[in-house]
Amino acid sequence: MTVHYLQKLGDFYRTTGRHSDAEAIRRRALATVEKTAALEAVRYLTPWKRLTLKRSVLESVTRNIESSVGTALDHLAECFEDQQSYAEAEPLRRRSLEITERGWGKIIPYRLAEALETYAALLRKLGRAGEAEDVESRARPIRAKYPKGSYSCQIRAFARPRRISLRWRLVLS
Repeated sequence: MTVHYLQKLGDFYRTTGRHSDAEAIRRRALATVEKTAALEAVRYLTPWKRLTLKRSVLESVTRNIESSVGTALDHLAECFEDQQSYAEAEPLRRRSLEITERGWGKIIPYRLAEALETYAALLRKLGRAGEAEDVESRARPIRAKYPKGSYSCQIRAFARPRRISLRWRLVLS
């Protein structure tokens, strides 16, 4: 929850033009997310826990842990891009792209296409057009299959209330 508020404060500072304050807040949010991710990884990836969880659940947990780090990296990179410090933003965007590719590349391909396009735009600003073209060529087949605005979010609502067992009630108290 703290990271959410730090990100919102960083958005406020960025919107009001206080880029150095936004950068400091975003660095703090990234450090918090990385620390939390490390703790969560230890919690879920210990050998005894690996044996009790299904592989799909374990992959989902790992993907969500890494995803929060990728988002924090993107927010910090935006701050550097606002200040036109593209060289400092490049390693952050590259690391975020690697996380997105590893975690969401096959599951949500349009998310990977967005990350590739963002990284390519940054490479163009750095004057590395050849590398940007290579990255964009990876995004083209994904965009051909999933054009911008073609995907939609689905929200599932359940009409019936959940059954709560006595065991569940005792665990919460």
